[in-house]
Amino acid sequence: MIDREKFNDTFQYFDKEVILNIITLFEKELPERFEKIQRNILEDDFDALAFNVHSLKGVTRSFMADEPSKLAQRIEDLGLSKTNQGLPELYKKLQSSAEELLNELMVIRQELLSTDKSPV
Repeated sequence: MIDREKFNDTFQYFDKEVILNIITLFEKELPERFEKIQRNILEDDFDALAFNVHSLKGVTRSFMADEPSKLAQRIEDLGLSKTNQGLPELYKKLQSSAEELLNELMVIRQELLSTDKSPV
């Protein structure tokens, strides 16, 4: 899922602790992000949905993960067009994809913790 070459290119100049903090922040915020998105879908709050999923899209894109980013874009488009058709299914796919991303980030975190080097 994560394009490791692009990830390494992006984060090569970051201090290891900064990368670890970014990963930890994503891990901590992910459940709340999904609670908000799910609530937006259930309440047909399309404006909030578009805003919240746009934010998640940006975060996943920064980790060089195309799949969750593209799913978030599809949900954002539905929110902007105020269409709920297919939203529950897309939400489940996005949630699964983001969890897979998180699992890969946990591997990267372990790699960083086990070495004194950057992920490059």
